[in-house]
Formats: sequence, structure tokens, C-alpha cells
Amino acid sequence: QGVAQRGGLKTFHAQILIFDGMDIRYFDKAVQFYYSTGGAIHFDPVIFDPLGSFLAFYAYALLAGYMDTYNYYGGNHAYDQAREIGLRGMASDFPKGWGSRVQLLKEVTGNKGLREARFAYYLAMDLFDQGKPEDALKEFELMLKGLEIVFRQFPTGRTLYFLNAHHDKLAHRLNLLGQSDMLYRLSEMDPSHKDTYLKGLKKK
Repeated sequence: QGVAQRGGLKTFHAQILIFDGMDIRYFDKAVQFYYSTGGAIHFDPVIFDPLGSFLAFYAYALLAGYMDTYNYYGGNHAYDQAREIGLRGMASDFPKGWGSRVQLLKEVTGNKGLREARFAYYLAMDLFDQGKPEDALKEFELMLKGLEIVFRQFPTGRTLYFLNAHHDKLAHRLNLLGQSDMLYRLSEMDPSHKDTYLKGLKKK
């Protein structure tokens, strides 16, 4: 967005898109950091550095989302680490954007429906691949319950991004399992992919 001179340092203002290549994405509109030619990027858990701490914040946020898919609320510790960085950022000489990042974490961690749905989805896919369809179905049902909680109580942007990333695999697995009810429920929650969910049903 721009560069300003501050003493002997250049202060950069930017917008940055952060994503994991799968189903997590963050768009930060208020990034502020300084940089000098030949300088290094540092991160210290105690000493705040605008760029190093920014990168560490989102590294922890992505790691937390990843850990949530392996253990039930497995990302809690990493989210706490990100929150600590955010609070230090708010109290620093470069506070721009840090209040919004702390609020972002509050929204993400508080959206238990999506966190539980993501965990159930990945577990269901693993169980299906292991040849355990009945166990997979139980997790798919838990996934749907989590998604339905989101659509009743929370903004749906992150949930629709999750469904956008996985709708093909979901439709394929649930069709193989003969789960027409689940597919109809998904088509109502995610109408932009309605044809994908119902395509297999029309052939039967």
C-alpha cells in the first residue's frame, strides 16, 4: 500500500493474504512493519518485532487450524501463542492492525461449530479410507451438526470457504455411502455447489 520513512528505517504498509492451500484463509488489510536493507527478520517470544511477530502470529494461527484436524480442539495451545503475540503487538509502538488480529482469534476460536466440523470431516475421511464406513458416517453426521450450528449462530464466510475446498470429496464419499439426506442438507447450506451434491442422486 505504501512506504514511509521513519528515522533511518522504511515503514511499510501492506495488505497480505495468508492461506494454507486447503481450507484456511486470512486476509489482513492493515500490516505495518519496518525494514532496512540488509536487516534480518527476528522473532522473539518476549520482544516484539513488527514483521517477525506478524509472521509468527499467522504461523501459529495456521498451525492451530492444522492441529484442530488431528485432535479435538488440538489447536488451543497454538491459538494461545498467537494471542500472546497479538496482545504484545497492541501494546507496541506499531499497534496498527493488532486489535483486529486479536479479535480475529476470538472469532475463530469461539466458532466451535466450525472447529468441530473440521475435526469430524478429517476423521471421517480417514475412517472411510481405512474401510470403516459406519464409523465414518458417525463423524460425517457430527460434521453436519457442527456446520448447522455455524449457520444458525455465526457468520458463514469461513465455513463456506471450508465447504468450497472440500465439496467434491464430500459429495463423492456421501454418494458412495448412499447418504441422500446428508447431501440434501449440504446443498441447502452451500447452494453454490448444490449441483455437485445432488449430481450423484439424480443418476440413481
